[in-house]
Amino acid sequence: MQDATIIHEDDVLSVSQIRRSGSSLGRSLISFTGVGHKLNGLDVQRPEFFKAGAAYDTITFVSDRARSWGNALDFDQLSDVLRPALSDTDVHVLGNSMGGFLAMLAPKVLDFPISRSVAIVPQYSVHPDIAPWERRWAEYQDAIETWTYPSLEGQFVDDCSYVLLTGGRKNDIKQIE
Repeated sequence: MQDATIIHEDDVLSVSQIRRSGSSLGRSLISFTGVGHKLNGLDVQRPEFFKAGAAYDTITFVSDRARSWGNALDFDQLSDVLRPALSDTDVHVLGNSMGGFLAMLAPKVLDFPISRSVAIVPQYSVHPDIAPWERRWAEYQDAIETWTYPSLEGQFVDDCSYVLLTGGRKNDIKQIE
């Protein structure tokens, strides 16, 4: 597997990318990273869905390093970072958990067309007033100072096809409901 090249990195955003060589397939994939995992005391976020990018010209990995469910991100800046790799391709987005929330939000907040969004066990909201029972990521939720995107309400666009896959855990079911 080819290594991803970092194309942008700051305190709240990390963007890396793999560009495939050969003839164009006419598609680009943006993969939004989930919260990550704690391993031996280290808080680790890693790009996800490398193999899903095999059918795309470019796969770009976006990490919300603040674990803010997009509330700390500058989506105009992210659009500027992402746009050069898209070059008139059909853009799809994909994400898991927090990354799934971002994949569902992306067609509304990025300033280029996205035709398909696939979210795996996304949250509808982690805002304490909207989902007070959702405390799986309390340390990250509590650190969000400004809630620009408290939920996915009103965040869907007509020109995008949304695919949602969810699990059977109690909180995941409540998020879908």
